[in-house]
Amino acid sequence: MAYSTMLPNIQIQTFPETDAALFVQPMKGDPVNAYNFLAESQVVNRQNIHYTSMMLVASHENESKHLAKDKSLKMRVTLESADENLSPVIDSQRCSSILVNNKINSPTLEDTNFAAFDDVTICTNKTVSFLHVVSGDPLTCNSYFETTDATLFDDFDKITPGKNLTATTGININFTFSVLKTTRLTVGATPTYRVYVDGTVPFVSGTDTAASLTLHTRFTNELAPYNTSTLSTYVSQAMRTSIPGTGVRVTLDACVPIGTMIEVWHRHIVANSLIPLHEICWHPIPALSTITTTADFNTLTEYVFESTGQAAHDVGQIKVVFKSTNPAVTPRISALRMISLA
Repeated sequence: MAYSTMLPNIQIQTFPETDAALFVQPMKGDPVNAYNFLAESQVVNRQNIHYTSMMLVASHENESKHLAKDKSLKMRVTLESADENLSPVIDSQRCSSILVNNKINSPTLEDTNFAAFDDVTICTNKTVSFLHVVSGDPLTCNSYFETTDATLFDDFDKITPGKNLTATTGININFTFSVLKTTRLTVGATPTYRVYVDGTVPFVSGTDTAASLTLHTRFTNELAPYNTSTLSTYVSQAMRTSIPGTGVRVTLDACVPIGTMIEVWHRHIVANSLIPLHEICWHPIPALSTITTTADFNTLTEYVFESTGQAAHDVGQIKVVFKSTNPAVTPRISALRMISLA
């Protein structure tokens, strides 16, 4: 079992003129590479011990194979007394440790999706029309591609919000974008399948063109309504305002260690819309200042995130995403506040 936080819990009873000290020696490594014991250190009983790299408690089989039956987690207690007739007492039936393994990652399309296993071909050299519109509202889905070829509709049903698609056309070569939503509709009298995509993708608008589309199935972008590839997130309750807003400001205090990051996302229901909030994609809120990473794990800094120019809405929700390449080192936040801007 891997862990980065340890809470030793040793039942020790001391008396006047007696004392007890607790020492811990953890181990890092894995069955493939060499095991390495850290130096023994004195710790405080029933207080968290935080490590900056992952420690390990090996199975009985791995301890026998790699450690010559030595133990992968060692705890030692020294007993002291100024009275030769009096000693501290340890209850050996009440000795344990609580080990914590943080569920956090920092996924990307490149390191999550494996083309040989996770790529699905949606179509090859089929007629698709692309339209790229720059909207004043950053949360409006105006960029899309569509097809009127009914034989492709079942394949297009495989496309879901948050997934990434790579398109190869005569206009653009191998450009990748994130899916916001899909819909079947009728344009004039023609059945059409339309896929709305992230409006920041700079593909060139064009008339009908032959396109090949590849869906990357394993990685799910953070803008997806749910089930993203990120392991650690905080999602607020839906909040209703008495006056419709056109923007949002989020303020929080954060400690962002080196190798970690935080992101703030927002989604809302446009006034009079019938779309449920849980089906709406998330959109990032930019920070007004650079988020500074630090080697200081104790100091929190205030940051402000703000997005304006949105369509009027009276129901909104925010999400804070925590990312780290090292599960032993994680960002922390406190004093989270959200303000609707009219």
